[in-house]
Amino acid sequence: MAAPGEYNNSNSLQSQEEDFISFILADSALPTGGFIASSGLETAAQIGFISTPEKLRSFIFNSICSFSNTSVPFMTCAFRLGNGDIIPELASRSGIQGIRLLDHRCDSFTSNHVTKRASKAQGIAILTLLCKCFGNIPSEIDQYRKDVRVSMII
Repeated sequence: MAAPGEYNNSNSLQSQEEDFISFILADSALPTGGFIASSGLETAAQIGFISTPEKLRSFIFNSICSFSNTSVPFMTCAFRLGNGDIIPELASRSGIQGIRLLDHRCDSFTSNHVTKRASKAQGIAILTLLCKCFGNIPSEIDQYRKDVRVSMII
């Protein structure tokens, strides 16, 4: 598979399949439940908080600032873990153990129970999709998916 930012122009069937699956998983139209959380834009518009283009710009700007300060650090750390980096802030855990600790920390930052439930539902959907697309995934990942699902019931 091509490295991030590179295109794999190999003509092997395996390479083409990997690229195809990667494009499907990266497609914004992939139904993983991302539509369930729009940072409150619809609600804000419906109750009249966003009545002018300036108020919409302000809402979008504040949403981007909030996202960049809360989500991007977690995404960066997850990306580094995916590349096999050892991250001291995660007590030198790597792989699925590092992802579990990172997810726990992210969960503790998500104080709104509706957002937390939506985030877990979307995570389960993505993990389920990955488990079905890549049938030979490590049992640790499938167990993690099951653990998150159980945590939603409790």
